[in-house]
Amino acid sequence: MRHLSIKLKVTLWYTFLMIVVVTAVLGFMYLISSSVIEKDVKKELEAVVDSIGGSIHLDDHEVIISVNLVQNGIYTVVYKENLSPIQGFFPLEYDNTNIEYKSDVLQTIKINGLNFYVYDRKVSLQDEEDRTSVWIRGVVAADTTPNLMKNLFETALMTLPFLVLLAAIGGYLISRQAFKPIDRLMKAANQISDGKDLSKRIGLENSKDEIGRLASTFDRMFNRLENSFEAEKQFTSDASHELRTPITVILAQSELAQSSAKTLEDHQEALSVIHRQALKISHLISQLLAFARLDQDRGKVEFTHVDLSDLAKSVCDEQNEAWESSITLSTEIQANVSAQGDPVLLNRLMSNLIENAYQYGKENGHIKVSLSQTQKEILFKVEDDGIGISQQEQEKIFQRFYQVSNSRTANERGSMGLGLAMVQKIAVLHKGSISVESTIHKGSSFIFRFPK
Repeated sequence: MRHLSIKLKVTLWYTFLMIVVVTAVLGFMYLISSSVIEKDVKKELEAVVDSIGGSIHLDDHEVIISVNLVQNGIYTVVYKENLSPIQGFFPLEYDNTNIEYKSDVLQTIKINGLNFYVYDRKVSLQDEEDRTSVWIRGVVAADTTPNLMKNLFETALMTLPFLVLLAAIGGYLISRQAFKPIDRLMKAANQISDGKDLSKRIGLENSKDEIGRLASTFDRMFNRLENSFEAEKQFTSDASHELRTPITVILAQSELAQSSAKTLEDHQEALSVIHRQALKISHLISQLLAFARLDQDRGKVEFTHVDLSDLAKSVCDEQNEAWESSITLSTEIQANVSAQGDPVLLNRLMSNLIENAYQYGKENGHIKVSLSQTQKEILFKVEDDGIGISQQEQEKIFQRFYQVSNSRTANERGSMGLGLAMVQKIAVLHKGSISVESTIHKGSSFIFRFPK
């Protein structure tokens, strides 16, 4: 049984259940029908005796009987008051000896192993000259009831195998049809596992039952797997590309210093280039490690009470000192804004947004940082008047390694296109959202919203 398929198990269980149900119904029918038939026989016996009693009359000292004394298997005999028979007869199996006469009483007796119902009725008769009484005894074999049930059971036993076979076939067909999506799901999963083809789908969009919803859930899971796999492939490709350039430069400068540099200035220039490229690699590795920590600690971030007003002022001061730029940074920070959050991650989010504004700002431009709160949410906003972002690119800027343009400042600072991707991750961790509004050559505005 353990090694049987689910379809066969369902079919066997369905068949067994049908046998139990049919057997229980037949047993119930037997009990109910026996009782009902027995009551009907008794009522009919009483009715026949009463009917005969109503049709007998006395005429010139003679008892006149004008009806048939055998009706529907019920035998009746009419006796004089002294119990001498007048008319009628009983079945051969019935022995009338020593059976007490009781008017209007139904008796059940057993004679030679056979059961009989006996009903007696004493009727008073009278004409103009005479008055007398007669006894009417009705008898019916009680064993006619099992004969009726025997016929019912014979018919049921003839049809029962066909009903069970029909239930088994129907159960198997229904279970096979119901489990067909499971077979398709297993096939798709095996194709993905064996061939590493994440584009396979079950495809049961029109099915609305439980298995159809399960198949849709698996399709969505396959979509996420494919997207994640493609994102990781792209991430690996982009990271390799970003690392290849500075490493190539370092190797070239090292070879140049070894083979061609003749003066101290030549060696210092080569070392300066190597140092800048090493810093670029260090910055990239730092960003990648930060991403890894965010992925690993997605469900483990412990929030604390954070004074966002103080945090925003501190981040703005640090960025203003770090960027020796012609760009002017102004703030509009509401006091006493606080929330539950991770202070390290929120610091990185604010820093990345401000760094992004510096990297893609314009000479002698402006950056405005604002923090405010409403009854439901907190808003952190960074606005610049830099190069702007086209509508097509706005959907891509939160992808890892994506850069809007080869901004001179961004390249000099070693930008890898990871800052905004990290901002989005941090926003999601705080159950918030990050959005952008931008116009080419007019500037951009990034807004971080999260619940209070």
